[in-house]
Amino acid sequence: MQLLIARFAGDEESDRHRHHMQQALRYMEEPTMLAEAITEWRQNAIAEGRTEGRTEGRAEGLREGTSEGRRTLLRRQATRRFGLEAGDEFGRLLADEEDADRLALAGDLVIDCSSAEELLSRARRLLSDGSLIG
Repeated sequence: MQLLIARFAGDEESDRHRHHMQQALRYMEEPTMLAEAITEWRQNAIAEGRTEGRTEGRAEGLREGTSEGRRTLLRRQATRRFGLEAGDEFGRLLADEEDADRLALAGDLVIDCSSAEELLSRARRLLSDGSLIG
């Protein structure tokens, strides 16, 4: 092992490799150090995983909350413009939609359509195949 350490002398990259090899040599010489290092590595990996999971969870919650708020607003606007029955049906159509762009297009329909029937027909088409024509 000492021969390998001597081989890695010189530049910064070699110094880093040499450092890791020296650590490995110490672990081989002192089994309790290796056990302690493995425990520490495991704890660090778990902590990193928890941090990453929290970050991803917060982002997902924000996306879901934002989509839910958009759907609620669109249902409310459709209700004000075309009545409770149309608003409720529009809300049911949008219930599972998460895509922000499609929700924005659905919002445009509330403004662009002249009747509840047109709104619901075009919303069904938009949500089934992405088409706004008709």
